[in-house]
Amino acid sequence: MVGKVFSILTFIMIALVATAQSSGKLHLLIDPPATFSYKLDHRFIMQQAGLELLEGAHHFSFWAPQRKLMDTTITIAGGDNKTLALRLPFSAEYLVYQRDLKAYRKDMRIQRLIPAGATGASLIYTAVKYGKMKKAHDRLEDDRKAYDEAGAPNAITVLKDETIPSHKDDFEKARTGYRVSAGITVLSRVSPLTCTCVPRNRRSPFLLTRRKCALTD
Repeated sequence: MVGKVFSILTFIMIALVATAQSSGKLHLLIDPPATFSYKLDHRFIMQQAGLELLEGAHHFSFWAPQRKLMDTTITIAGGDNKTLALRLPFSAEYLVYQRDLKAYRKDMRIQRLIPAGATGASLIYTAVKYGKMKKAHDRLEDDRKAYDEAGAPNAITVLKDETIPSHKDDFEKARTGYRVSAGITVLSRVSPLTCTCVPRNRRSPFLLTRRKCALTD
């Protein structure tokens, strides 16, 4: 009886030793570390970074959102303690999305800056025109005061027939220029300025991904 029990224990020990020798450990260091997943031997979809595998070749399909699907084969020997470091490259779809998003943001900045720049320029132009109008107005007022205070008939005639009409004409021109510039400024403030190179109904690009979609196909 004792001999039979000893034989069974010996067999169990031999089996345990054989089992220990017929497997190895594999530690995965995958970038991105938080979102990667993989299919092991075309069967099991997994996420854990530490594995104990039987001896032999094992196929891995690694994938992560926004990354390419990558296939590789790892050969495990008994007692191995391997580490696989792998960085998954970005997918073509994600790179196109990043390119389109960058172009979209640039166009949106242009769409905001052009109206702001146009409004600023029109304000400066209006201020210049207002300054000219005020100068012409002040000069005309000075002429009228000089006319009221003039005592010499010749001076009155010159002011009435030449100076005042000329300065009045200058004032009318300056006032018209100011009104036009002020109208342009008002329109630029209340009406959206459309940039012909940026469609106003353009939508922001988007990236559609499904978790594990590349592994479940």
